[in-house]
Amino acid sequence: MDYVPDIDAKGVVKGFFALVTNITRLREADVAIRLSASVFEATSEGILVTDTSAQIVSVNPAFSALTGYSADEVIGQNARLLKSGRHETAFFTEMFQKLSRDKLWKGEVWSKRKDGNIYLQQLSISALCDEGGQVVRYVGLCSDITEKWDKEQVIRHMALHDGLTGLPNRALLMERLGQLIAMARRDSRQIALMFLDLDGFKKVNDTLGHAIGDQVLKTVAARLLGLLRASDTVARFGGDEFVVLLDNPESHDSIAMVGTRMIDVLNVPMQLGCSSAQVGTSIGIAVFQDPADSAESLLKRADEAMYAAKAVGKNVCRFATSS
Repeated sequence: MDYVPDIDAKGVVKGFFALVTNITRLREADVAIRLSASVFEATSEGILVTDTSAQIVSVNPAFSALTGYSADEVIGQNARLLKSGRHETAFFTEMFQKLSRDKLWKGEVWSKRKDGNIYLQQLSISALCDEGGQVVRYVGLCSDITEKWDKEQVIRHMALHDGLTGLPNRALLMERLGQLIAMARRDSRQIALMFLDLDGFKKVNDTLGHAIGDQVLKTVAARLLGLLRASDTVARFGGDEFVVLLDNPESHDSIAMVGTRMIDVLNVPMQLGCSSAQVGTSIGIAVFQDPADSAESLLKRADEAMYAAKAVGKNVCRFATSS
């Protein structure tokens, strides 16, 4: 409120005019601006503001704590300096297509800190538009979820791997076998499933004890891994049973050769501390031949072929018939 004196011709103040202006909205706007600034500075999530060409125009203290970059180091820089290199171009193409369509994108992104360390962040990007609906700014909210992701990976690994040998367990084997069958149906590639049962393992357990038996299983796992390609899978199916998946082997003869090498390498005596142990293996092999084949049918045929191998004297391979 402003007061204006009413002065007559002789200079005598006769009264006052009161000039009243309603500034409620201005005060409310000022409070809102101050609140927004306080939230921007105090929030625990990193905030990154860019223009439409991805040039950084503002960051908050939480962003600096998360990335290691001060505001002065990043303002004016392109947001590309945070890229980890772990995502394909298609990932970002899809991100910006959705952002353009919905004005919002949420997801997980691998990013790089100033010191070069890679971390996983939960990222939400919103597009800010002017009165005409044109995008003028992008605002990103980010938080570090690497620790959470690491814990989930450990839990997943424990759920899908054998606790003794570290090999994939039955669940992961079936998952990978299903994936290979889907690929074989689409691309006419070959799959060989080899079912191994150790010969003489019960005797080792009964005479040398379960601790030595566990070491034998771990040694068997290591020897099998040493024979195979990175694209193949060795799994512990249970007890003294192992399953090997050969991804797109060259021929029937090459599959048989792998089986023979497995028998040879597993027959080599094992020196386990003060104890010596020896096992063999009988192997049943089923080859994917019919698009109607399923993971269960391949396993069943390989298992039957393994028992046929044991029936003829053990330490041999047998291929399953098509029936």
